Parts: sequence; C-alpha cells; structure tokens
Amino acid sequence: MVGSSFVIRDTTIRPRPGQNVLLTHHEQTVRGTIESLVSDCLRIRPESFLILRQLRAGTRFPTQIMTGDGTMEATLSLLSLSDEIAAFQLVGLPRLVQRRGHPRAHIRIPASLTWLVPWLGTLHQTPGTTQNVSLGGALVRFPAPPTHLPKESAATLLELQLPDGSVSVPVRALQVWDTGARLRFGDVDPVAADRLRDFIEPLLT
Repeated sequence: MVGSSFVIRDTTIRPRPGQNVLLTHHEQTVRGTIESLVSDCLRIRPESFLILRQLRAGTRFPTQIMTGDGTMEATLSLLSLSDEIAAFQLVGLPRLVQRRGHPRAHIRIPASLTWLVPWLGTLHQTPGTTQNVSLGGALVRFPAPPTHLPKESAATLLELQLPDGSVSVPVRALQVWDTGARLRFGDVDPVAADRLRDFIEPLLT
C-alpha cells in the first residue's frame, strides 16, 4: 500500500490516526485512513494508488479529512510518489467546514450491519467493531473487506452489543470503505434511544 503525507501548520484542529481521508481529482476519488502523525506530517494509507500514479507532480487535490470535530477541508499538491509513500504539500491551512452535532465517545464494542443487496435480492450482514459512537451516529470498522458493501445513503440496520444487551437502530451509510463505514442514525425508537443515551453520556464526562 502507498502512504500520503499532509503538512499541518498552525491549526488547533489536528487530524489523528484512524481518521478517514477522501482526496478528489475531477470526478475520481482516493480514500484512505490516517496511519500516524510524525512531526507536522500525517502518513495516510490509501485503499488504492492507481489514480495517483497517473498524475504528475503539482496536481492539486481538494481533500476531506473526517476528524473528531467534523469534516475538515484542505487542498493538497502532489510532490512525489514511490512504492511506499506519496508526499503532498498542503496549500493554505485546513478548515473545519462541518461540525458534528453530537460529541462522540471513542469506544470499541461489537457491531454488525445488515442491509438488502438489491441485485441479489437478499439480506447481507457484516460484523464489525465501533471506533466511536454518538447519539447521532457511529463509525464502524470491518475486520476484513466484506464480500458486499452497502451503498452510500442505503438504508441499513446497525446492531450494537451494549453491556446490557444488543440494541438495533436504523442507519444511513454516509461513507463506506472496504475497512469500515461512517453511519448516521435514523428514526430510533424511544426505548433504544434511552439505552444509547444511558450508554454514551457517561463516556463523555
């Protein structure tokens, strides 16, 4: 896999390992996950670097970084690409453009996603583990790339294994990768909402 470097200067909102990144070039996208923060550089592990290898140094990428505070936007200029790392120069400073409406608790609990695969007409279930959970959604990581992935904005059922038992909530898949999905809760019934609140709020103090 290839890695990417973001230079972050003079910003109070800093990305962290495990956060997702989306680089865009025209209508093509490269998704990745932050692997580590070294000095002022973030090392990113993209899911694919086929697009990057077709581009020249100096190519600019509008970039979204999904941080704990919300979505951060930045512009990157491609500097170099090797078998191990792709280096980007940050053009200007990143800025937070969409703040999360709910604080998230960084907690790992067993989870599973269930959704209808339209072209098969069957239900598919994928196990996972939460990376964080809030009253408005969750980030779930998959232990291995699933055979099928839910479409972004697809109606999906999320089952969470809370300490007092499992709870199921309807969710929308906002972003989906081979390694995980960012989910927004739908209309959660009052009983499930109370259980989620009782579980999450003590973790935020």
